[in-house]
Amino acid sequence: MIAANSDWESINLTGYSLGASIAMFVGHLLVRDSYANVKMINFAQPRNGDNDFAAFSNEQWADQIRFTNNKDIYS
Repeated sequence: MIAANSDWESINLTGYSLGASIAMFVGHLLVRDSYANVKMINFAQPRNGDNDFAAFSNEQWADQIRFTNNKDIYS
């Protein structure tokens, strides 16, 4: 689908809870495969990985926004 629409200006990903985690992993795959302008806004995304993964994620793909509730034990 993406190859058929290679003239897209950006790819926007979003999700809630488990869907947010999936969106994050899909976004990393797209960034790894050199797609430009991949953006993500997620809601109630559980933590994926540890501090090392978070640092790697922020270094490789800066255009991520994650909204969480500070009283949510999973995020």
